[in-house]
Amino acid sequence: MTSTTGRSAAPVPFLYTRHDLDNLKSAGARLMLLGGSDPTFRHLNAFPFAPHLAFWQAHYAGIGFDTFMVSTGGGKVMGTDGNARLISRINPDALIGMPTFLYHLLQHAASENQNWTSL
Repeated sequence: MTSTTGRSAAPVPFLYTRHDLDNLKSAGARLMLLGGSDPTFRHLNAFPFAPHLAFWQAHYAGIGFDTFMVSTGGGKVMGTDGNARLISRINPDALIGMPTFLYHLLQHAASENQNWTSL
């Protein structure tokens, strides 16, 4: 079960059905193709863990595309430095996340002289 967020009204709980999850997988696989990804790529999902549709879309995109996808939970779980260390360790081919957080993460990497050659 998840719920709506980011509104001034009370959260509204709802459930994803198997049909919904299958749609997230197939739509996610199409998004990966449109984005120029490849199933052999390593992907890092930096969307926050939450009832956040973007997180779940990226998660199920990895499943639907049958590819390596690790989710970090964004900056609140591992912090910027933790995300940067994980990227250096797994050397992903693609980052998926909020543009502002990815920009912040890339600035951090540049300031630390980290070399992410697969991106």
